[in-house]
Amino acid sequence: MVEADFLQMHDLFSRGWTPKVKQTRSCSACSLRDLCLPELRKMKSAKAYIEERLKESGE
Repeated sequence: MVEADFLQMHDLFSRGWTPKVKQTRSCSACSLRDLCLPELRKMKSAKAYIEERLKESGE
């Protein structure tokens, strides 16, 4: 099972493809949250993401 996951991971990496992420409640406590950023998948553009973050920080 580990070998199959390893081969799949390397196949995805070699093709430059990132699987879609389904955000769950556990995402907020995940150690990979800053790398995964599942909330980015919900945004229509980078501009929308930046504007949302600025709004949250009060800028």
